[in-house]
Amino acid sequence: MISKKILNKLTTGPTAGLLLSLALNTLMGILGNYKYTYDAYTHMFFADHYRRNWLSIWEPRWYKGFLVTTYPPLTHQLLALISFITGVETAFPIMIIITGLLLTYGAYELSGAFIDEKYKKYVAIVMASYPSVGLLFHSYGQLPATFSTALTTIALANFNKYLESNDKKDLILTALLISIAAYSHQLTVYLYFPIVGLAIIFSKYPEKDLKELFKRTIKLAIITLPIMTIPLIPYYTSLSLLISQEIIPHGSRENIFTHFIFSIMFFWALWSFTITLLPNAFIIAYREKKTRPLLAAMLFYLIIGLGGATPIPSIIFGKYWEILTYERFTLIATILFTPFIAVMLGNIGGRFVKKYYLGIQNPKPEPKVRKILLGGFIIFHVISFIMAAGIIFSLNLHPQQRIPDQVLEDIAHLLDNESTYYYITLELKSQRIKLNLLTKAPTLDGGYNSARQDPIMAKSGVENIDASKHFPNGIRLLKIILSKAPEIGLKYVICADKFYEPILLDYGFKPITKYESSPEITVWKLDSVKTPPPQNQPALPEYYSYLWGIAPVTILTLTTILYIKWRMIDGRKDN
Repeated sequence: MISKKILNKLTTGPTAGLLLSLALNTLMGILGNYKYTYDAYTHMFFADHYRRNWLSIWEPRWYKGFLVTTYPPLTHQLLALISFITGVETAFPIMIIITGLLLTYGAYELSGAFIDEKYKKYVAIVMASYPSVGLLFHSYGQLPATFSTALTTIALANFNKYLESNDKKDLILTALLISIAAYSHQLTVYLYFPIVGLAIIFSKYPEKDLKELFKRTIKLAIITLPIMTIPLIPYYTSLSLLISQEIIPHGSRENIFTHFIFSIMFFWALWSFTITLLPNAFIIAYREKKTRPLLAAMLFYLIIGLGGATPIPSIIFGKYWEILTYERFTLIATILFTPFIAVMLGNIGGRFVKKYYLGIQNPKPEPKVRKILLGGFIIFHVISFIMAAGIIFSLNLHPQQRIPDQVLEDIAHLLDNESTYYYITLELKSQRIKLNLLTKAPTLDGGYNSARQDPIMAKSGVENIDASKHFPNGIRLLKIILSKAPEIGLKYVICADKFYEPILLDYGFKPITKYESSPEITVWKLDSVKTPPPQNQPALPEYYSYLWGIAPVTILTLTTILYIKWRMIDGRKDN
């Protein structure tokens, strides 16, 4: 009896997908993939800022100081809250697991706007193991963008319920969900919600009056606007203080199909074999009218996600197209593709071709063939997820040997002894930001180049000093910085590449400590260095600190309580 109940639970609803998401992301967390990703330590650094001083909006350790209000706070604040129990490095994979569950649940709920209830369970399974999720989580470390995408997906599902019911509870929940998505990442909710929201509206035509649906949408916008924008006032103010940055190259803005590595990183690793199923989506949309707006939205994001392979992003976004990265649009496209795959899986084993291509009503299934094909799909999909999660290793895009923790701790201790002076790193890659976490000493570099206020850095077109030799203007920038070292208070250089040694010697730096690690690291020091001038912190209203530090987490807590009460507890009673 118990086994039947468990089996029934697994074969209905999102349970199987949620368990699969939990298993895959826990496995990757145990393997420690996140430690090798491009962005993970950047987000840990922001979390560490909130750990150290929750209500401070000024971070002195990067870029001669910068405002943390230049990056929406919620994801980093949640990381910080978890880290009080686990430590910041363990908090990151925990947040990935939570985000994976939210994304799986959100895709499951959203699919109900377009497809039959019986197919939704497949949406959860497909979303949980989509390679796009594995890539962004475990190769790129893009936690805030993915967390905001998950929240926006749940908000869209709730928007669908609100349009159906016109209920105040659904209205309030949707407004709150949109708002916390905005608190989590700069652009996701603005680029995701409007297009898919329109698809939901048009999927209800002609059964529902479009005029009435747009009235409800305007009502939602009026309620959402103050909830969303007031806590982000410090963010909007900070943006006005930023100076323009020289464009930094990004692979997703190139014609990805003319570059083998880029085609894998920004297309094949995101879609894997599922892109070959795209023609079936057109057949489904032909037969199922309700899915046509969904197909249009999915194709929009698919094309935008191709980045520089087409002129469309530059036409749509104008001059701003060069500051966006495009793999995130592909993530949205894959979310919107899951309902189509779910319909395919629900009719797998001979039924799909007969029903959708031949138009035969209620074709008989072939159970044995169905089980084999369904099992095969899930196995290949999971393998694709795992391969995408490790793509930076298989393509040798990231060093597979990490700097030993003891070495970084020793260097941090050395820097802390003279923490009023600046340091820079060369070729420590993502481990440089782990070093930033360990020391209170400030660096001229950082991991969030949009926050840079030094014109020399901002106009250089160099993403970070650490990777100077990889950018056309990088060595010139490094030499300018080294030439100014005595005046600006740059005393230490932590170098993991002998390429830079002649340059450091030319500017008077001397090696003082060498670590026989892999890679070998040398600490260089300049003796005659002035005390750095005070950091130029902008004068902002004191209440910004409280608004920034308290409002987003409070509204998230309220949203969570109301969602559990209204959607899960009361919803179960109604059913």
